[in-house]
Amino acid sequence: QKGTEMFDQWQFVGYKVQAASGEPPTVALTLARNGENRTTTVAEGDGPLDALFRGIEALTETPAVVRDYRVQSATRGTDAVAESVVELEQAGQLYRGRGASTDTLEASALAYLNAINRIAVGAGQPLMERPDQV
Repeated sequence: QKGTEMFDQWQFVGYKVQAASGEPPTVALTLARNGENRTTTVAEGDGPLDALFRGIEALTETPAVVRDYRVQSATRGTDAVAESVVELEQAGQLYRGRGASTDTLEASALAYLNAINRIAVGAGQPLMERPDQV
């Protein structure tokens, strides 16, 4: 299973992105919610990642602010696994999601969706300003 084993109200099914220099990205995104598939097409954002995050926000109807976003390599080589961490803020709470995939955009989507699922079950922590953000 991809992504959100612990908090699984929303499951990542897949995406298709179309992007070119000078043109807005288009992302077709499919998520499952308790067995029900939903699909949306998003053609807004500053790049494919922003469009993907906006698509997840639109499908889940869960607005949040991205406080931190990180991607790092978990393995070596051109087929390396990317590990992504996304921190979302909503209503004074911080929700951290994680995702991993050989596809960096998919790893990022899994992490964002993992954080959204934590919001759905109230598994956040009080927001505190970190020293690097003061």
